[in-house]
Amino acid sequence: MTTADPPSFTMEVVDDLPGEFAERIVEAFHSRSTERFRLGLTSGDVAQRCYERLAAHAETQIDWWLVELWTNHSELARQALLNRVGAAYAVHGTFSGTDADTLPLDLVHLDLCVDGSLAGWPGDLSRPGLAIVTASGVAIATALAKLRAGSDMALGRLGARRGVVVLADHAAASAVPLAH
Repeated sequence: MTTADPPSFTMEVVDDLPGEFAERIVEAFHSRSTERFRLGLTSGDVAQRCYERLAAHAETQIDWWLVELWTNHSELARQALLNRVGAAYAVHGTFSGTDADTLPLDLVHLDLCVDGSLAGWPGDLSRPGLAIVTASGVAIATALAKLRAGSDMALGRLGARRGVVVLADHAAASAVPLAH
């Protein structure tokens, strides 16, 4: 009997998913290695809650004129984040396309879907600095459990230079066996 390689990500179960997400973005901004902070954003209800909290939490903790955004849903980014913080250095309509595999993204936010795919992840995006994947709701629990068990899903193939962190709420983690 062989054992599967451990998942290529870490998972943290958190009480306040949007709040923890906002903290991680602030931390990544302050630990960036270049003047600009290049951030890839996703879409969906979880993303909206995360970006609204980020705007409220980090309005004064991040110099938004140093942030360059890539998003696959510019309207959500504008409503949930940019209209609240004022503006960003630059906003790009998508992070997929011909140069997506060479984008120097410091951090990309993705959302785990029910089928185990990643909302907002173009298949040609490779090696962001850090990837934060949010997992929210009981509907995601089975996909998250399969992922933790080593199933071949998109998240397992997402490489990030500084790591992949899954932030899961308690409902999403409900089917994941507890570590001993």
